[in-house]
Amino acid sequence: MVSSGCKPDSDGYFTLVCFLYQGGEFETALVSCKESMEKVWVPIFSTMKSLVNGLASISKIDEAPELLEQMKVKFAKSAVMCSQVEDGLRK
Repeated sequence: MVSSGCKPDSDGYFTLVCFLYQGGEFETALVSCKESMEKVWVPIFSTMKSLVNGLASISKIDEAPELLEQMKVKFAKSAVMCSQVEDGLRK
């Protein structure tokens, strides 16, 4: 896509991340999510939560704190939900 002169927008990144984690491609989804966040585009809470849980399911728990911090910043009003996700990782 990029090589043909198209530039992805936030919706493109969010859709890509969503379909990647749904397909079990958690590490690739993480790379795309990080690229998106570098552009200050943070996916919705449910996408971030699913990605964090997916990473935990494949023992990539070390990657989760960075995403959790982004969730806390972006979704400050959802602090309780962020804490629940974090607590779930500790179990």
